Order: sequence, then structure tokens, then C-alpha cells
Amino acid sequence: ENNEINGNWVGISFDYQDNSRISNNNITGNSLYGVLSRNTLNAQDNWWGDPTGPYNVTFNPGGLGNEVSNEVDFEPWLSEAVIFDEVGIQRPVIIIPGILGSAQKNGEWIIDPILHTYDNLIDTLEANGYVEDVTLFTFPYNWYQSNVLTAFELKNKINDVQDICDCARVDLIAHSMGGLVARQYIQSNYYENDVKQLIFLGTPHEGSPKAYLTWEGGKISSDANGSLVNFIFSREAKKLGYNDVFDYIRNSPISSVKELLPIYPYLIDKATGTYKPFPSGHPINDFLLNLQASLQNLYNSNVVLTNITGLVNPTSTINDFRVVNSSDLFLWQHGYPEGFFENIGDRGLIFGPGDGTVPEESSTTIQSAQFELAYSHNQIPAKGAGLIFKVLTGVTPTQVFDEFTGFGFELLIFKMLSPADMQVIGPDGKKIGKNFNNNEEFDEIPNAFYSGFETDDEYITIFNPLEGEYKAITQGTNNGGSYTIATGLISDESIIENEFTAQTTPGQIQNISITLSAGEIEVAPEDFIAPHILINSPQLKDYLRSETLPIDVVFSDKESGVFSTSLNLDNISAGNNSSIDLFFQPLGNHIFTAEAVDFLNNTAHQEVEFRVIASPDSTILDVERAYSLGWITKKAVKEDLIRKLKNAIRLEKRIDFLEEQFLDKPKIVKRIERIENRIDKVLARAIIRDLENQRNRNINDQAYFLLLEDINWLINN
Repeated sequence: ENNEINGNWVGISFDYQDNSRISNNNITGNSLYGVLSRNTLNAQDNWWGDPTGPYNVTFNPGGLGNEVSNEVDFEPWLSEAVIFDEVGIQRPVIIIPGILGSAQKNGEWIIDPILHTYDNLIDTLEANGYVEDVTLFTFPYNWYQSNVLTAFELKNKINDVQDICDCARVDLIAHSMGGLVARQYIQSNYYENDVKQLIFLGTPHEGSPKAYLTWEGGKISSDANGSLVNFIFSREAKKLGYNDVFDYIRNSPISSVKELLPIYPYLIDKATGTYKPFPSGHPINDFLLNLQASLQNLYNSNVVLTNITGLVNPTSTINDFRVVNSSDLFLWQHGYPEGFFENIGDRGLIFGPGDGTVPEESSTTIQSAQFELAYSHNQIPAKGAGLIFKVLTGVTPTQVFDEFTGFGFELLIFKMLSPADMQVIGPDGKKIGKNFNNNEEFDEIPNAFYSGFETDDEYITIFNPLEGEYKAITQGTNNGGSYTIATGLISDESIIENEFTAQTTPGQIQNISITLSAGEIEVAPEDFIAPHILINSPQLKDYLRSETLPIDVVFSDKESGVFSTSLNLDNISAGNNSSIDLFFQPLGNHIFTAEAVDFLNNTAHQEVEFRVIASPDSTILDVERAYSLGWITKKAVKEDLIRKLKNAIRLEKRIDFLEEQFLDKPKIVKRIERIENRIDKVLARAIIRDLENQRNRNINDQAYFLLLEDINWLINN
């Protein structure tokens, strides 16, 4: 396109049989044919030298322009000559990122502030004449949702840009899944013919097998990008109440993951060594299948296509999976990659050519100008910046920024799981996060990103962080409660994770230390001292069953404060500054425990062991209490029991007096004690017989067993 073709015998002679297209040309003044083709050729939207169109004896005999052969599809044609643009910036360009290429800042989507994938591309375009928000725009979007929804949002974005530039068309640079968004728009029935150029960067036109791991197993690749996605997904799943990442992806749902599944056979059945049937043996990606079915709409759109792909090496990219049947009811319904979790052999992963994410067979299928770069998926926007500018403008850039490597970096992330806001201070004293003094933000750490505190999704990322001690300062929000700071150090080699959970109240400030050293993360609160517990009552002693036991415990914490306390008697909850009626407690040993947790989850535990016992006097009181509760129904029965107990007490006192008279004669004392024991047991057994006689007549089971326990205690103690 954009050619002046005139003064020839035949302007264009075409012999190929493919989906080629010529458009936006001035084809005039050619002696025999403007276009001569032996096969069908799309030559719509050209100027043929006259508003009546090209001459064709069969289809346009009234045309006064250059003649075309019957195989040429020339309608519609242009009604006036093309005024060719000068070389250089002619239209605004919109950059469409891929999955993970957008993040929210206080609820508004912005382009990749975390990994900075597009910084070099933007810097190169600006250095060579593009102006932000005048001729250079970005289209960050919610990459969780379906690309169908995002494509409609792209239509609105283009309309907004057209309002600014007062122009008919824009150019698009679309990376990764962003290319599918652009295709969905251009191939849709609501396309407004407002795109001039579309440059694909590593677009998975037929899907990416990596998506199978995520969609079927809830697993994400272990490279830095995958580790970041897994960190985010796992915390969001926990926060939103999903069982795990798989449950979150499937039932949230995160539609974009499914829309990246390949639309060709890629699952090899281990049992047969052949590909499972497609589509029946594979998960179905209706989005890409529909896009493939309407591909001709893209070729007929009059959009100039350029496809830039990456090729790291012949074995850099997952191309297929060797699968076996899975016994899991939900996971791997179409096959489990052999040895994937067991780390056996190749783990069922079959590698081939590609950019590390998108196989070559998926990225190169579009018929367009093709450029291949020896870089990985996320390097393409930076390493291809100069080429992209030249494709857009036809001019070699004077300055190119392409230092982004896409690998060999570390990313430190702090994710807040509410209800709290946060601020992070680096080892060098620089800050990022909420300014608690004025409700604004600190932004002092280079290559760091703070999502803001105006939404419930709050996190901080630091690209290539310094080693040393970071201080996370939190402030309680809403009604307070439990919050968690999840931290992760992500690289291509590994991800190191740690979490800290604490309690907060509205406005409360807390300090947490996060130390980054030698690839490890240590998280610890500045307050590590547990609360103090003082148990005034109960004490280590004997209590009579007839007593009421006061509960008196003092809790204190001089650092972060006491968040919660609990009191238990024999594992049954008790209230502080209350009392326990020991009449209803069994005789014997009891354990009273007190626990306290401060706001930074330091825990203290204290316990006291005591006994509940019976005496003759307390047993009389227990008889009275049983009668008052209606457990003993006849007053005469109650008075008879008390009389016998009092007789036993009087006898006991006489024996005690007798013993005192013979303290200097131990043999006599021992004989008296033996006689006393026999008398005690006789009297006690007589009372027990009375209890048994009255049971279920004038004494219910509650009174019977309680008083029986008292008498047996007196016999045995």
C-alpha cells in the first residue's frame, strides 16, 4: 500500500494464490492493465484514476479508470487520489499490554508499573518525536476478564484518542495477549475502520500451552513472571475465600487464562504416543476458535499488519505435554503431565522453539510482514523498540532505549491483606506507601510501585531491591481486626515467601521488620515481648465445694497492647471478674488457664492448679443447697441427713479431744486413730445407705451422686 503505480504496460502482475492484498494505492496511467492477476486478489480501496472506478468488461464496464482482470476484487474503490503521507509520525499510536501488563493504582489501571516491560518502548517512541497523550497512548486493562470485554473497551479507547487527535485512524502496538484483544476488536462486527497499522509483539495467535498448566491444574510457570502471578493469585484466592488458585481461576473466573489455551493438538497420550484428538481430547478455547474462524475479517480490514516474534532457542518453550490419566476429580481432567509434581525426568513437558512463553507455531501463523528477534517474550517490546518505531514511521530512530533484559532481576513484593494501610522504608531510609500524616503517598524508592490505599487491593513492589532491613509500618483501617502482610522475593530462579499476621484497631500504628539478606526474607515485629498475666484468683490451694470461687486476672502489655484474652476452667470458658459456684464442680484437681495475645501476635500462657474438696461442714451445706434446689424433696429427709452428719462431727470432736489427752503416749493415739477410722466408715456407710434408700424417692440422682461423692471423699481423706 501507499504506492504511486503509473506509466507502466502492466501496473501490477500477480501470480500467487494466497491472501495477499493491495490497497491505498494510486494505480493510474498504465497502458494495458492496472492490475493483472491469474488468481483471486483483494485490491479494494485503491484509486484507479477516475471516480467511476477501474474498467472491467464484466463487472464495471462503465469504469473509466485503469483496467483490471476478472480475478481482481476491486470494489469498493477510492473516489479520489491518495495523498500520501510524508514519512514520519502520521497517527497516534496506542500500546496494548499483555497479561500481567497492567496494574491498578487506586482503582485505575496503569501500564506495567511492576516489571516495567514497556518503559524502554515508550522512552524510545518519546525520544523520537511521539508525545504522551498527544500522539502516544497506552491501553492498560483488566486482564482478569474476557478479551471480548476488553476489545470493546479498546474500541472506546480509540474513540477517545480520535477525539484528541481529530484523526480517522490510529496505530496499535499489541504485546502478547494484547494482540488477541486487538484482533477481537478488528475482527468484530462493531469495528469502526479506525486502525491503520497493527504491530503484533509475541502474540499467541493460536494459544500458549503454558495456559494448560494454569487452567487444568492451577499451576503457573516457575519463571519470574509466573511466580509473581502465582503470588498474587494465591493471596487473592485466600482473601476472597477460594480453596486454592485452581478454585479461584475456575470460579472467579479469570477468563483470560482459558482464552490463552491452544487451538491445536498439544496433548500427547503416553499410552499411545500420539496426540489426543482435537478438540474432544483437549480443553476448549471458544474465544480463540471464534477468532480463528473470523480471521479473514482481519485480512479484509485494510489494516497493515506486522508480526514481530521472539525465538530464544529451539528448546526454550513448552510446545506439548505428555499426559497420563489423573485420579483427581477436578484437576487435570484432560491429562496430567507425567511426573510434573514428582519432578521426575522432563515432568511431561516437551519443549520446542519459541520465545519462552509462546511457541513458534502459534506466534507466526498470521499472514503479514514477519520479523523474528532473538529475544524472549517479555524482552520483545524493549529489544524491538527501534524496529517498531521504523515500522510505524518508515524512519530509523535516532535514539533507542533497550536496556531492559526481561530476566536476571529480583522483585520484592509486600501485599497487604486488610484491614490496614502500609508504608515501607528501605535500608537507605527512602519511603514508599501511605503517608499517615497527610493521607498522601511517599514515592521515593526508584522502580518501586505502590497500588495506593483507596481500594482494598494494596501492595508494594520494589524492582531489584537493596539488601538490608526494611521497615513496614501499618495503620489500622475500618473497624480493625486481623491483617496479614505477605512478602515475596521473586526471581527467575526461585520465589522466597513469608507472611506475618497481626491485629489492629482503627488508626493504630505498628512497626514490622523485614530483613532481606542473601536471597532470604525474615519477618519479625519490633515488639516481640508477650503480654504479662497475673492470676490473683484462683490460687494454688484447696477450696470447699460449698464455696464460690472468684476469678480475678490482670492482663497487661506495655508495647503493642493486649488484643485478646481467654480464661478457661478445665477447658471451659470462664469470665474475668466473675465467680464460679464450686457446688457444681466435681471434687478433685482442677486447672485454670489464662492466655493473652498482643496486637503483634505475641502470646502468653499462665495456669493455676487447685483442688475442690469436701469436709463434714461443707457436706452439711451441700445437703441444704440440694434441698433448696428441690433435689431433696422432703424436709424430714434433709434434716435426718444433717442430724447424722452433725452427730458424726460431734463424735469426731470428742475423739480429737481424747487424742489430745494422750499426745505423750503415741501408742494409745494410734489405737484411738484406728478406732476413729472404723467409726468414721461405719457412720459414713450408714449415711450412704440412707442415700440409697431415699434415691428416686425423696432424693434425685443429682443430689444422690453429689452427696455420695462428698461422703466418699470424707471416707478416703
